[in-house]
Amino acid sequence: MKRISIILLAVGLVAALSMPVFALDVKVTGRAEMTGYWESNRAMVDNNEASQRYFTTFIRLEPVFKVAEGLQLVTRFEGLERVAGLDRMGYERWHATTPAGANPGFATGAGLSGASMMDRNSENEQNFAMKRAYIDANILGGRWWVGYQQGGNFGTDFMDYYEDVLRVKAHYFVGPFTFIALWEKAGENSLNSTGYNDSEYDKYALAFIYKFSGKLSGQFGYLQYYLPNYTFEQTAADYKRTSWLGVPYFMVSYGPFYLEGEVDYTWGKMFDYGDNITRAMGIQDIDHDSFSWYLKGKYTFGPAYVGIQLATVAGDDPTTTDKNEAALQSTAATGYSPWQPVLILWNDWTSRYTGQGWGGYAYTGARDIFSGNGAIGNGGIPQNVFLYQFFGGYKPIEKLELQAAITVMEADQAPTGYLDKDYGTEIDLYATYKFYDNLSYTVAFGYLWAGDYWKGTNANAQVGDDWLLMHKLTLTF
Repeated sequence: MKRISIILLAVGLVAALSMPVFALDVKVTGRAEMTGYWESNRAMVDNNEASQRYFTTFIRLEPVFKVAEGLQLVTRFEGLERVAGLDRMGYERWHATTPAGANPGFATGAGLSGASMMDRNSENEQNFAMKRAYIDANILGGRWWVGYQQGGNFGTDFMDYYEDVLRVKAHYFVGPFTFIALWEKAGENSLNSTGYNDSEYDKYALAFIYKFSGKLSGQFGYLQYYLPNYTFEQTAADYKRTSWLGVPYFMVSYGPFYLEGEVDYTWGKMFDYGDNITRAMGIQDIDHDSFSWYLKGKYTFGPAYVGIQLATVAGDDPTTTDKNEAALQSTAATGYSPWQPVLILWNDWTSRYTGQGWGGYAYTGARDIFSGNGAIGNGGIPQNVFLYQFFGGYKPIEKLELQAAITVMEADQAPTGYLDKDYGTEIDLYATYKFYDNLSYTVAFGYLWAGDYWKGTNANAQVGDDWLLMHKLTLTF
């Protein structure tokens, strides 16, 4: 009954808002996904495989309310993001607080202690929730977006993370150039406790994009972030973080050739401690100095294409105590990672729905592969990895596309005490058939020959391979 009341209230609100603006133009786009997964050995152990088979749903609606030429309200709603038969509507997922090294589980019954996972498969995700609402207006000589909108993206998909964030973003267009300036509210702590003065985290950025056409066509650009984080300055931790992030990128096409690349370089202070910490406890500041890069090329001939991609997402060197070399990435668990180079590892969707990482029984509370330095995790975002991949595709008929890729992966930095960097080699196969332009069905299979990274610090550990079978029905409109 409550859910019906909310729906009726939303419909009434839309109707009320539409009455004073009779010429209001509403356009709705979206997507719906129904997916099945079967993964054989997420724990990467030998002779003790525990397969997982489950079905998931996901729906997105994006109504745009055009009020006048150059003025509109852009919104997004998402819901039914849930595992069928496991997560009933309004059910908050929990995980058992079991001892370290124990097999993880989910607990709600008596006699089992637990804590809310606070993951993307929680109650707010399973029901329809409003994700975005921002004003898109052509004002002050440019195009301004004000409100909750997409953040975490620039240039190529490399290391992007699509979050819903509160921003003011201005675009100005001068010939082939686009100039961008933005402010983003990323954290606020001044209201949590008395005496916290301006204890907040804001993001500031300037960027430009240059587009060109001709025989050689494409674009290039640069984004410069300033990231002053003061949310811990007036707490017992007593530190502030002042990082800078520079992101140059390019995308170019020449006939059948396509090439794109990006660099993400972070510098500044990771932990700039106050006097109470540095003087009383002798703890020294920690710098942030990280360099990640990505390159992808593709050659198309007729109905087929082949290509290669190489990437390094920097990990933290455990031998340096005065600086952190790990790539600066989102710590949010509410968005989506568009750069997923392989099907099994860092799969944003399987980590979302299972709430688990990969490897052993080292369940660390959410999404990490082993706890500690240089771990892979954070909701399917590739971290601490060097990889190279060969891929190709072929369309035997207009409605059918076949794809294949083989990827070799290793850790950029091995965590302290780990025996090896080798994540393994993964082969992925995809087949996508379009019933309509807006309705497609995909079947995918991935096999990971697991490397000795998964032994961790245990030389006697027996590592096993993993495979994943997925099929998905996708409707877009």
